[in-house]
Amino acid sequence: LFRANAGRYCQPPLYDYMYGYYSLLPFPSFMYKYIPLVGNPRLGPEQTVSYEIGLQGEVRKDMSATCNAFYKEISDLIGTRYINALPRGYAVYQNVEIGNVKGLESILEFANHVFKGRISYTLSWAKGTSSYASEVYQRYYKYLDTLDLDTNFVPPAVEYDLDFDQRSRIFVQGTLMLPLEFNITV
Repeated sequence: LFRANAGRYCQPPLYDYMYGYYSLLPFPSFMYKYIPLVGNPRLGPEQTVSYEIGLQGEVRKDMSATCNAFYKEISDLIGTRYINALPRGYAVYQNVEIGNVKGLESILEFANHVFKGRISYTLSWAKGTSSYASEVYQRYYKYLDTLDLDTNFVPPAVEYDLDFDQRSRIFVQGTLMLPLEFNITV
């Protein structure tokens, strides 16, 4: 069996990113070292374009194998950027990050009257400009002393291996079917 799938998907942002209010004003004096992070009600949906092809077949009577190749291009991911404003600057969520995931997957399934099992191996790469929505805020914008407020600093848009990148993953699942016979006499 040969199969192919191509799709375009969108996912609305979390309401925390749209309407989150993290103490912009009034700001307690002991927290002045932090740059406030606020929501953005104008966030758009995150976009994903996905491609997958696969080949599945029977190796022998009680065993089948599957091989898949996949690629996902993700755009408009949510990230944070600094806004220089008066009386004080703040960080806001925006659709500015990108990412992509590509890989290969192979699955071997077998079954007989006593045992049923599945072994899969996935080789994948996940690259992008941010692993999670507030990563840029945590890395660059959280503290006032790490940012020169006189310039419009924009973090570098360099792709790197994301935090959830799992280069190699092996999954093993099995079921043992024992004959269970109960004789109850009263």
